Amino acid sequence: MTAGPRVMLCAFVMTGALIAGFALSQTPEPEGHVTAIFHEVQLLPEQADPRPAAINDKVNNGTALRTGDDSRSELTFGDLTITRLGENTIFSFNRAGRSVRLDSGSILLYVKKNSSGAEVSTKAVTVGISGTTLIVDSTPQDGDNLIVLEGGARMTLKNHLDQSSFIQGGQMLRVPSGATKIPKPTNIRIEELLKTHPLLADLPLLPSQDLMLAVVQGQNAPPPQTETAEAGPARPTKKRSKPQPTPVVGQPVTQTGPSIWTGYPSGTVAYPPSYSPRPGRPGNVRNPPGGYTPRRPTPTPTPRKKKKPGGGYVG
Repeated sequence: MTAGPRVMLCAFVMTGALIAGFALSQTPEPEGHVTAIFHEVQLLPEQADPRPAAINDKVNNGTALRTGDDSRSELTFGDLTITRLGENTIFSFNRAGRSVRLDSGSILLYVKKNSSGAEVSTKAVTVGISGTTLIVDSTPQDGDNLIVLEGGARMTLKNHLDQSSFIQGGQMLRVPSGATKIPKPTNIRIEELLKTHPLLADLPLLPSQDLMLAVVQGQNAPPPQTETAEAGPARPTKKRSKPQPTPVVGQPVTQTGPSIWTGYPSGTVAYPPSYSPRPGRPGNVRNPPGGYTPRRPTPTPTPRKKKKPGGGYVG
């Protein structure tokens, strides 16, 4: 074989090896590794007896895990998919952690962006995931509860496939046991969960920490204000007011002499000041109080003189 064909053959073999290696690197490893243990965590292999889990234990497809009271655990897969288990949880997986079955308890699942989808299944619901961080709780008595910390997920009822709802970061959806219709999601404060939830506060920060903080920032932002046109100062409205009558206040006047009105006692009386009489001059009073007008003596008429014919007057 000449040098030319040998070089081409070596190049072809090396290229094939690189392509195969790249393809294998894109395929997630079928097993995960135990990266965190708190208190009692057991591995439940399919064809072996249960045994206590240890850090860096490999967990293959089909292997289940069980946690005890006040216990937690974390599994990390080759593509950085992370699954965390809360207390009293029974959990199994396949497809390198992309298909998760939760029999009871609570799990946190992180799937990075731009990766193939994942699925969480309980007895009653299925949660479809694509690049998100969420928490699923499931108990026979209370039903299923989904909290999306960032990204989005869709929950569907297994026995009623037409009943589904999309939940985005900062929302929660609670489905009671035996539900036939899926309820509407509600808002939940992610900031409080980051501080208090055992699967977040008691374990190292997730790769999606910044994305969850972005949701917190959006929840804490003040609501947008509606823009309104600025109104100038209101012009005063001129109203023509009708003249109001001035009340007349009576003033006490002491009458020392006899009363000029018949039947009106002497002493202190009150009436408008413009009608105050002068003592001894009853004629000055034109309109005394009470509407009573005093009588005046009738004057005797003077007979007119008759004119005589031709001039002069008679009498």
